[in-house]
Amino acid sequence: MRALPILLLLACAHATQLVPAPSAPRDPTFPEAAAGAVAGVEVSVGGKRWSDQPADLESLVAPLYVRVRNGSSVPVRIRYRDFTLASQSGLQTPATCSSGSAAGFLYFNHLREKGPVVFTAEIVVADTRQPLGTVRIPMVLQ
Repeated sequence: MRALPILLLLACAHATQLVPAPSAPRDPTFPEAAAGAVAGVEVSVGGKRWSDQPADLESLVAPLYVRVRNGSSVPVRIRYRDFTLASQSGLQTPATCSSGSAAGFLYFNHLREKGPVVFTAEIVVADTRQPLGTVRIPMVLQ
């Protein structure tokens, strides 16, 4: 099983934090994180706070830690556009590449309303691009 750590960042005007929704299933190996799985691919989100440089990152964006573990029999593709957040009102924001971003970091456009959001990861076979399924994990923008 391969572990691919990714940190997703949600851009925002004020310091906010994405945390697992109370109803979200938990990752048994990482209980602070919410989890979902499809076709043997496990996705965990949340559970870690930003502790690197820049130290003031949380004043600019709301970091969201994401871990993808591929336990399927096929390699999967991980692309920025395969990760989204959706607010209660239906506003969706896909992850986008930001210039100067480090490997493992994704950035989302602004979601202005606090409250429930859904993190979505489209899991796709790398060479055939065949969809394996979708992981949806409830989160809360505080």
